[in-house]
Amino acid sequence: MSHLEIEVKFRLDDLPAMLARLEAAGARLLRARLHETNLRFDTPGGDLGQARQALRLRRGDDIRLTFKGAA
Repeated sequence: MSHLEIEVKFRLDDLPAMLARLEAAGARLLRARLHETNLRFDTPGGDLGQARQALRLRRGDDIRLTFKGAA
């Protein structure tokens, strides 16, 4: 099973204005905001970071251990 995830983050200086624009465009909230905790792990020498890889433990509404590396 393959999984492709694309994530883009933008800085917002005015969150209320962005929410108003989304609502005006017909968007609706499907799920309330969720606070996530992400812990990233590496070797003492930083081997994963140097190889542009990441080992992460993410806790939100569930707990996931993920590895990110080259496709």
